[in-house]
Amino acid sequence: MAQTSDHIKPCNIGSSEAHNRRTQEYLKRINKDRLYFRSDLTPKNSSWESSLMEGKDLTAYYNEIARMVKEKTGRAMQTKERTVTDKKTGKTKVVNGSSPIRESVVVCKQDTTIDQLRKYCDRCHERWGITALQIFIHQDEGHYGIPGDNSTWKPNSHAHIVWDWMNHETGKSCKLGKVDMSLMQDMVAECLEMERGTRKQETGNEHLERTDFIIAKQKQEMEEAANKKKHLEHENQVREKIGAELDEEIARKQDKANRENGNAILSSAAKLLGKGKYADMEKENTALKERLAGMAHKMKAIGQEYRSQLEQTSERQASLEDVIKRQRSEITHLHKMIEEKNKQIAKLDRLAYPQRYRLSSRAELIRIFVLNYRNPSLHIWTKVGDALFDDTKYDIPYDTAQRHFRGELTDEEFVNAVFEPQEQVSEAQAQLLDATFFLASGGPAQVHVGTSGGGSQSDMPWGEKKKPTPRR
Repeated sequence: MAQTSDHIKPCNIGSSEAHNRRTQEYLKRINKDRLYFRSDLTPKNSSWESSLMEGKDLTAYYNEIARMVKEKTGRAMQTKERTVTDKKTGKTKVVNGSSPIRESVVVCKQDTTIDQLRKYCDRCHERWGITALQIFIHQDEGHYGIPGDNSTWKPNSHAHIVWDWMNHETGKSCKLGKVDMSLMQDMVAECLEMERGTRKQETGNEHLERTDFIIAKQKQEMEEAANKKKHLEHENQVREKIGAELDEEIARKQDKANRENGNAILSSAAKLLGKGKYADMEKENTALKERLAGMAHKMKAIGQEYRSQLEQTSERQASLEDVIKRQRSEITHLHKMIEEKNKQIAKLDRLAYPQRYRLSSRAELIRIFVLNYRNPSLHIWTKVGDALFDDTKYDIPYDTAQRHFRGELTDEEFVNAVFEPQEQVSEAQAQLLDATFFLASGGPAQVHVGTSGGGSQSDMPWGEKKKPTPRR
């Protein structure tokens, strides 16, 4: 019986629907040579969607959840990973952010139905309160044994289930532990009438994402092909050895017969009489020749089969290597796309919140350096025109440094929280800023003398500068 499993992870709402629905934009974007996808089988896919999703996409539904959480709890939904410190022990631990929408990948059979999966979803809802929003059965993914040969196609039938993982009464996430997740595996096997997959505790294996699984599978097949090639080579060597031994045995017996029977006259007489050792040797020799002829014919056929299999194995190995190369290239391309998207997001954030990327002194922040976030110090470099300046502060607030480490503060916000405006610039920079630089106390910036050691001094009336903390 085929095995099933349900692998659950946070849903990527930006790409999940495009992949699951096989949208035109998605089909144009993907590499059509990828071996795990066949567009001619796409019509066999099937889907179901909850009435909760009527007129919405996942992004809109996510925003509704965020508003619900705010109304129920009075706090914004925490989606970022954060570090929590135990006040009693001083130990810190990383707490994952909320994942209100999650996605299952369920291993199926080719005849698995939407009704079977809905039954599974209903049981999960009754037990834990999680709600299925979408179900998609994919019959068009898999991989080739031989690229392009549909007869070697190995399907990877599976289903995607998109879940609402929130308790809408409390505004909190549904909590499922290891025991619950194990029970889900039992439920899905029962509902799909399949065998439960082996527990990770027994196998010691981690779940592989789709692309990693395909590459691992192809590596395994390459290894099997290489082992088969070695086996065939060994068999051929054995057959050649047997053939050589038979040839040697025939020659040895022929030589023995010639030596024992003397001359041709005696041999003829012995043949006519049907007596003597020569007759026996002749019969044995004839039998050996017939055996050799049969072996030669058989070895010829085996040799032809071996060469054919060897050729196929080499072609298969080369094809698999090419596939792995292409998929690695695609993975690299996807990483670059993600990096570019992050840059675009950062750019848009700068446009939406320009105040977060501006020093209070109006100087340009060139670079910052934090040596150690556990015992933080902050070194800054600023520029106004051609005038450069750097300064360092020690024993800065730990919580502030941690907020910057988690990405909650921009570099400029971090500097503004640690350095006063007058501490961010030198005398030359203050003069260049001129009237545009005002202190909180009012009035234009006064001279600020920056020292080569990164410290500063001033006897001007912009407030008494705090004495720098000595370096440790």
